[in-house]
Amino acid sequence: MNEFTCDVGVVLVTYNRKRCLDKVLEGLDKQTYPIKKTFVFDNNSTDGTAEFLLSKNFVKISPETLDEKKLFYQNTFNAGGAGGFSQAIDIAKNFNLDYLWIMDDDVYPEKTCLENLLHSMKKYNTLAALPCRNDTNFKDFACVKLDCTNYLKYSVWKKKTKVYAPFDKDVYFIEDIVFEGPIIHTDVIRKIGKPDASYFILFDDTDYAQRILKHSKIIYVPNAKLHRQLARKNSSGSRNLPPFNWKMYYAMRNEILFSRKYGKNWMVRNISSIIYIIYMMYISYRDHHLLKNLPLIIKAFIDGMTNKRGMRVKPNY
Repeated sequence: MNEFTCDVGVVLVTYNRKRCLDKVLEGLDKQTYPIKKTFVFDNNSTDGTAEFLLSKNFVKISPETLDEKKLFYQNTFNAGGAGGFSQAIDIAKNFNLDYLWIMDDDVYPEKTCLENLLHSMKKYNTLAALPCRNDTNFKDFACVKLDCTNYLKYSVWKKKTKVYAPFDKDVYFIEDIVFEGPIIHTDVIRKIGKPDASYFILFDDTDYAQRILKHSKIIYVPNAKLHRQLARKNSSGSRNLPPFNWKMYYAMRNEILFSRKYGKNWMVRNISSIIYIIYMMYISYRDHHLLKNLPLIIKAFIDGMTNKRGMRVKPNY
C-alpha cells in the first residue's frame, strides 16, 4: 500500500518529439504511485503533437476541462525551453495539487521513481527533490555546492561541487536542479513564482533552484531513477569542437546573466564574466573557429553585461 496521501501532477514540456513523448507518457502510466493529473505544454510543435495527444485521450485545457486527468495546452509560438516551463508551471500551479513533477519530453522514469521521491521527501522533511539520471550514455552527479564567491570559478560548471556515482547515501542535499524530473511542492512554487522565461533556453532551472532554496532544502535521490532517452556520452573537455551555434549564444549569455545575478561580490559579478569570455575565445582559437565564433561571443558578452534577455538569436533547428 502507498504511504502517501498527496496529489501529484506532472508538468511536461514538449517540442517536436512525438516518439520521445510517447515513451515518457508510457513511463508515467506505469508509476507505482498514482499521478492525479498530467499536463502537457506543447511549445508550438509542427510534427502533429496536438493530434497525437488527442489520440492519447488528452483534452485541450479550458475552463470547462480543468477537472480532466489528461490536459494539454498548445502554445502559439516556440517560447524556448525556459519560456515553455515558465508558462506551463504558471498554469499548473493553479491546479488543486500538492506537488508538481516537472520534466522535459525526452526522459523516461522507472516505475518506482515518483514513489521513491515522495518517500525521501517525507523522510527528510523537504519540499523539493531531484531524481538520479544515470544512464548508459550519461553519468549523473549531485551538485552539493554552488560556489558564487570565487571569481576564478568563472563558469557554473566550475562553481559546482559534484558527487558522482556510485552514490553511498540515501540522499544528497543539493544546490542545483535540471528540469528533468524535479518534484516541488506547490506551496513553494506559489511563493517563488514561475521560472524566468527571459533565459529562453538554459539556466532557467539553475536559477529556479536558487529561488527554491530560500524556502526549502532540495534533495537528490539516487534510488529514484529517470533515464534520458536522447543521452549522449559526456564530452566535457573535448577538443576539435564544431563552430558555435545559436545554442552556444544562450549558453554564454546566460552564464554571464547568472553570475551577475547570483555573484556574492563585485569580482564574481564582473571579472568572472571577462575571464569566461576570454576562455571561450581561447577554445575557439584552439579549435580553429575564432573568426567564425567571435561575432557570437561578442554579442553574448555585450548582451549578458547589459542584461539583454529573451530571444536575441533566432533558433535554427
